[in-house]
Amino acid sequence: MSVPDHKVVFISRYDHNVASFRFRVEKLLPLLRAQGIDTYTLHVRPYQDWRKIPDLLRLLRLSQGSSTTVVFQKMISVSLARISRFYGAKLITDWDDGGNQRIDGNPYPL
Repeated sequence: MSVPDHKVVFISRYDHNVASFRFRVEKLLPLLRAQGIDTYTLHVRPYQDWRKIPDLLRLLRLSQGSSTTVVFQKMISVSLARISRFYGAKLITDWDDGGNQRIDGNPYPL
């Protein structure tokens, strides 16, 4: 089953050198491509998300007329999220479930 004209952009602070990126993103890329979904990855350094705005704009403009999903892996950038929504992309955030644990093993209060 192929998904016509769908693109997924993964935005992450990490690259293939980090296990969470390999497990949460790189493992999915061949599966998505096998379904006919175009995939892209953008690596964003902390506090330098503005440097990726031109790359994201290029991808979103190429995607106009198709369905686009932007996945933020373990981070969120308000500026990149706003741009993505302006172009009609769906947003997904992927948070590490271990982020709710303190160093002593007890969960943070919610």
